[in-house]
Amino acid sequence: MSTRFPFAIKPNAINLARDWHSLGAVASALLSVIMLFPPWLSIPGQSLNAFGNNMQAAGPALIIVMALATIILTYCALATGQGMYLTAALLPASNLAVIYIIKVSDVSDLADINNSSGTTTQVSTGVGVWLGLVFALTTIMFAITGFMLKRSRGGGISNLPSPPPGTSNIPPEPPEPPQAPPV
Repeated sequence: MSTRFPFAIKPNAINLARDWHSLGAVASALLSVIMLFPPWLSIPGQSLNAFGNNMQAAGPALIIVMALATIILTYCALATGQGMYLTAALLPASNLAVIYIIKVSDVSDLADINNSSGTTTQVSTGVGVWLGLVFALTTIMFAITGFMLKRSRGGGISNLPSPPPGTSNIPPEPPEPPQAPPV
């Protein structure tokens, strides 16, 4: 095998056409973390995000940890070309969605308790918690899609099609230049 063109075969290089599901999982996990900052509770005149007063700190911390675990495992799948990392990424992605489901329930209950306490201000669930849930579910869908595609390809996520028999992916060596006749 020639070492003249080492860049001719890069089985682990990121290919958007092949690895779109992994990149989608990374993007949606990142967006689910970003959704910690838009309003989770909206009160006329003010809003609270996931880190506001009377909000539990464990939820956002777990969301960050699960999203980072999903991103790291998906990166490992992209960098090594081994699908087992993508399969492992399903676990933190699922936990991310479960945590968001619990947080939607908590925030909705908090808004309902405040609205039923007889106060005149109406509290509503903000857009951040809902979009975070949507992005967490999207992360699972991308990870499941990658898992299914990995299984249909029979192994790693970066399998390249094999060249036809008798050919190679590496370009042939160039011919030797003609020699000048001796003088």
